Amino acid sequence: MIASDDYYEQVKDSEAARKIRGLHRQVDRLSGSQPVIIRSSGINEDNYGDAQAGKYLSVIQAGGDVFRTCLKVMASGYRPEVCPQGIPQPMALIIQQCIDCRYGGVVMSFQSF
Repeated sequence: MIASDDYYEQVKDSEAARKIRGLHRQVDRLSGSQPVIIRSSGINEDNYGDAQAGKYLSVIQAGGDVFRTCLKVMASGYRPEVCPQGIPQPMALIIQQCIDCRYGGVVMSFQSF
């Protein structure tokens, strides 16, 4: 449902949607229009005995509305294999700049609304 066109039409002009688009514009200005990836993170990720790497979807933003892409990532938290009792776990979204590099790794900064 979260990734459906109907739901998108209902929430596309919400305050949350505007804030997400604003954050994306900030990243876009800083990165010189480099692609971004919308990543998910379980808020309890990497707890002892509960690694959640790969549990949720991550999507490269390839045009279109970044908010729609965020909805797709959020919807991955509702898959039956992720929440078998039908109660999704809390999830954070990360808009992360993709960079052209020779070596891999992850660097994070934090901005919350």
